Amino acid sequence: MSSVEAFNLIAKLLSYGAALAATGALSFIVVFRAFLADHDVVMVRRYAAVLLAIAAPASLATLYATVALLNGAGLAGGFDSELWALVAGTAAGDAVWLRLGGLALLFAGLLIARLRLPTLLAGGLLVAWSFGLVGHVQDGPNALWLHALLTLHLAAVAFWIGSLWPLLRIAGAPEAARVAAVMQRFGRVAAACVACLLLAGILLAALLLGGVAPLVTTAYGWVLLAKLALVVGLLGLAALNKWRLVPMIAAGTPGAALRLRRSIAAEIALVTAILLATAVLTSAVSPP
Repeated sequence: MSSVEAFNLIAKLLSYGAALAATGALSFIVVFRAFLADHDVVMVRRYAAVLLAIAAPASLATLYATVALLNGAGLAGGFDSELWALVAGTAAGDAVWLRLGGLALLFAGLLIARLRLPTLLAGGLLVAWSFGLVGHVQDGPNALWLHALLTLHLAAVAFWIGSLWPLLRIAGAPEAARVAAVMQRFGRVAAACVACLLLAGILLAALLLGGVAPLVTTAYGWVLLAKLALVVGLLGLAALNKWRLVPMIAAGTPGAALRLRRSIAAEIALVTAILLATAVLTSAVSPP
């Protein structure tokens, strides 16, 4: 892998992860506000602000990588102004400009509480939709369906991954009853997210691959299988949290909060690996 390809992979990883997690963090405030102390809200807002500060330049960095790849002169080739003007007007440019618009709306919602819900809905939709403007979902006659499925899939992913860090922090709070209430509510909302995530993911894979054989006969299929294995591990941890650890916290079991924090930290590690696999699927390999 060349330095430009590595840069492109990292930029995509940061762009995907930070933009989606920022959307999810804002969603977390909206969905859980009744259960959050004021200091919790401040913590999540700071977290979302950091994510937005990463997502915007990372998105622009994906354009820089595209220019550098087209130039063929290494990382320095990303400064080619003529290619920048060309790439800025392509679907790749449109995706970044749309994402930046969505991130700006999310930032407005972060600052102004009364605008939080409408800016979350509009900004989150723009962010999720932007990722489908380039890549494999635009190929073939099913492009519109694929794009819609990807947007649904990413909306579910955004809520999940954006909630993990706030949940990790809240799990260490001394008020066991409040912690249990937050986790129980997350479990209910996450159940709907999992349904959307799995339904959209399965349909996307079926439409992109066109069968089962490519799963084991192509590089794309192998990376997708690795991603699915990571998702299964993530769902397993979520089930452990919902059915065992959260009830233990509600019952006041000693050590339950620490075990929950460790489980959520493992979820964050798995999510990072899943996002890396996603970046590989959209950068280094293609569906058959």
